[in-house]
Amino acid sequence: MNRVLVSPLYDPDARLAQQVLNNGDKLFKIYAGNIFVSISHKTSEETERALEKVKIPFITSAHQISLGENYRRAIAGGLKLQASHIHLVDFDRALHWAQRYPDELRRIDKEVEKIKGFISFVRTRRAFESHPLIQRTTETAVNAIATEIVGMDVDIMSGSFGFDRKLAEEIMRDSRRNDFGIYAEFLTIALKHKKKINVIEVEGLEWETPDQFQDKIEKEGYSAWLEEFESLPEWKKRIRLMEESAEVMI
Repeated sequence: MNRVLVSPLYDPDARLAQQVLNNGDKLFKIYAGNIFVSISHKTSEETERALEKVKIPFITSAHQISLGENYRRAIAGGLKLQASHIHLVDFDRALHWAQRYPDELRRIDKEVEKIKGFISFVRTRRAFESHPLIQRTTETAVNAIATEIVGMDVDIMSGSFGFDRKLAEEIMRDSRRNDFGIYAEFLTIALKHKKKINVIEVEGLEWETPDQFQDKIEKEGYSAWLEEFESLPEWKKRIRLMEESAEVMI
């Protein structure tokens, strides 16, 4: 068995560079180096140098690529590493997970290889409620639709999934979404191919975004920073996410 962690990454302001230096070694050891990161255009060279320092393999893009393309490149990279099972998670979440719940992540790594089909990593109540209102509101709606379709509680908005190799190959053949609807598309492709839907509840997918803004939080205070984060443009983005996800499933 060969489990591979695959992650998309977009970090134009190098906000993840120090986290890579702090937690990249932990992540590398947990997965025994079986990691592949797909970096979107305009990601900071500082972040790339940090990845090189901790020896995490990655591929860059010289031109603009969509959100969906970045996810598919990450999965394709895992398949090229001869993965029998893939754990897909956004790289900022993976770093936070390794920092805060490394033992849980080690356990997950061992569990993934035993499961066939599709895995939805479901946030515990505490982990979900660590997210701000702007995310809980929109993500609850998307997850409610997904749960109704599947007939069991799933959390496709956690940003973390598991695929066996066969499903990963089917996703690479069938996936077309380039927008926020790609999370829902992973699920619908699994259902289309009659794959078993599995769930694993985890603490490590708590809200990770504040990790990247500690400088602003220290300067402004958490409440002021959070108010700035929950802006009208962010609401617009989250509503678009909700609409694009629903479009895939309904």
